[in-house]
Amino acid sequence: MTSLTTSSTIARTEKPTPASASTLAQDVLAKQAQDVLAKQAHAPAHGERVMLPPRCRHWTQKVHIDGNSFYLAVAEYPDGRPGGIFLDSHKQGTFARGVLDTLARSLSIALQCGTPVAEVVKALRGLDYPPNGTVYGSATVSSATSLADWVAQELEAVYCVRYRNTPPASNGAASNGSANGTAHGTAHGTNPGTTGPGE
Repeated sequence: MTSLTTSSTIARTEKPTPASASTLAQDVLAKQAQDVLAKQAHAPAHGERVMLPPRCRHWTQKVHIDGNSFYLAVAEYPDGRPGGIFLDSHKQGTFARGVLDTLARSLSIALQCGTPVAEVVKALRGLDYPPNGTVYGSATVSSATSLADWVAQELEAVYCVRYRNTPPASNGAASNGSANGTAHGTAHGTNPGTTGPGE
């Protein structure tokens, strides 16, 4: 009889009270809040530059405009977003080569600081200066008013269409853009091998 009474008393004692349930809920909420704060602490701040990893995927496009050869290579983050622009031409040491390098570095920094691709495209589209005219060698761009306009059209064809229709791939294989990039120029690799963003 004593044994039964003791067991019953223990069972009643171990039953959670409303107060203990409330404390447990508060502990769970506090833990969730700590997790959120920890993630925010490790997340890059708005406008903070996020460099590309040492090894990354890219695509390259070669075109001919106004009798000159130009190369565009775009390096991507693991999720498929563009993070590095590389531009090159056969005219080494010329003023045009310097302008290309400056443009590539500026665009790369803008992308690495979180500027949306659509904003980059909007800023470059329609700029009018030579060399310009018919674009030979590109599957998506037939004419450009300038080299900046050509770059904007290539970026728009790959990335703006991708983000309108599908989310970025999480495994580094850019589902839509990578296929477009390979069709644009050479296959993906690890080193564009052209002038581009500053380290």
